[in-house]
Amino acid sequence: MRKLTALLLTSVLGTGAVANADTVTVTTDPGNLINIIGIHDEVSEVGDSTALLVQPDSIEPSQNTGEAPFYSDSPVLGDKFYKLELELMKTDGPGDLDLASICFFDGSVLNSAESATTCGSGVEDDGNITGQSKPQSALQIGFFPEISSGGNTSPIQTIDPNLNSPTAGELHHDVRPALSSGGNMSKVTLQSSFDGSNDNYATTGTLDSDSVYKLEILFRPTDMAKNTEAWKIRVLSQYKADDNSISEYEEISDQLYTVKFSNSITVTRGDSENQIDFGEVVAGGSEAIEDIDTATYRANDNVDLFLIASQFEDSDNLAVDFGTASTELGLSCGADQQNLISMQAETPLEAFSNINSTSESDFDARTNRTAPVHDCTLAIGPAMAAVSYGNAMTIAIDASN
Repeated sequence: MRKLTALLLTSVLGTGAVANADTVTVTTDPGNLINIIGIHDEVSEVGDSTALLVQPDSIEPSQNTGEAPFYSDSPVLGDKFYKLELELMKTDGPGDLDLASICFFDGSVLNSAESATTCGSGVEDDGNITGQSKPQSALQIGFFPEISSGGNTSPIQTIDPNLNSPTAGELHHDVRPALSSGGNMSKVTLQSSFDGSNDNYATTGTLDSDSVYKLEILFRPTDMAKNTEAWKIRVLSQYKADDNSISEYEEISDQLYTVKFSNSITVTRGDSENQIDFGEVVAGGSEAIEDIDTATYRANDNVDLFLIASQFEDSDNLAVDFGTASTELGLSCGADQQNLISMQAETPLEAFSNINSTSESDFDARTNRTAPVHDCTLAIGPAMAAVSYGNAMTIAIDASN
């Protein structure tokens, strides 16, 4: 049969056809070297001695004051951490694990090519950190096996690309190191099983003792992380051979994670320095004020902003109803004088809808957003007593539907 095949090939070639050889390059399955276990709830709160290990439905970002750095290295009671667990083979056969670049990224914002560019490949030999500074869509962590766990320098480190920038102190998210002392620290251990097996898929042999790195990385994203349901884990491991050649393997989790909605208002209309004075208004008259500063805010998704006014009170703390009657005050507010809406006491008025978040891909997520200005008109009933009146205006924020 083999001779017949050769004769047939010779006959075909004689007609002028060109023979092409079939080639194949066999590579190692990244899943045989990288096992992404997933993200779990670790210690529910700082100061809570119970350790829960459950798959969370979603991840709660930590709040911040809008000041850099965005998290504290000394967590306070109530701060929540999450545990990212994975296993890495110490060797791929020709080489030893030199660096693992671990990235938690938003798959709804970054496609495969964009996630590779944003997450980067870790730290280069010259110390330069690769990747891009997009805190709203990626959290970057490095594992350096040559650093002994438990010392003053951790093998688990933030490899935030912003470390290369002039604002190096403004890190994105909290990644806990693996140090010898202190609470809520990450862990690095060695074990002889990989994904529950003692088989060495890289060399088709049996695993030796301490052949696998088990990483338990504690982290806490801040409110810069965008509110989506498509966050994934990406691991890029680099193995260095004796000739210094590098082999890279990439694994991306199938599991999707949700980062919850988070918001805060940093400066509002109700602050003492931003209180609105309508001045002296004659009974039966009105006064309009335009371009009132509304709020400075943070939100990891688009939001609606509401104005909530309390009843006016006189100097004797007697309340005055909102309305158009002769003994009432009429307060109308809106985006401008053409879009004023009459307000009712303690009833939210939607001043702005679907305004941009701080986590847009084209926006520096370290920077707070400033809401549009608004207008208000105060109408005084003709029978109102000639005294001073005051009320409180609250700004509320909620996720847009």
